[in-house]
Amino acid sequence: MAKVSDIYQSVWLKAEDLGGAGRKVRIEAINVQQFDNQQTNTKENKIVVAFVGKQKRLICNKMQAGALGKMFGDDTDNWLGREVVLTPIPTPNGKETIAVTAVPVIDKESDGAIPF
Repeated sequence: MAKVSDIYQSVWLKAEDLGGAGRKVRIEAINVQQFDNQQTNTKENKIVVAFVGKQKRLICNKMQAGALGKMFGDDTDNWLGREVVLTPIPTPNGKETIAVTAVPVIDKESDGAIPF
């Protein structure tokens, strides 16, 4: 039998697409797209991020865009080619969203053990 999720696939990345785990990705492209805000009946611009080798793109909410800005600067041109980790996390209302965090750095001179 056919699955609804197979027939009506979205081009937008959702938390469930991550399979319950964090995924390291490299930013390939960034653009701004206008979306309808159903609550205010207005249009709003959002940052959309594409990743190398991935078909689905992330529509950034303010938290995700702010995290990227904090890591790589306010100019989105500086985000290109950078690696991040996308992790599904729960929201207060019980749904899931995607946390965008920096790729952990391990000191290559140490064995990775905590130094204390």
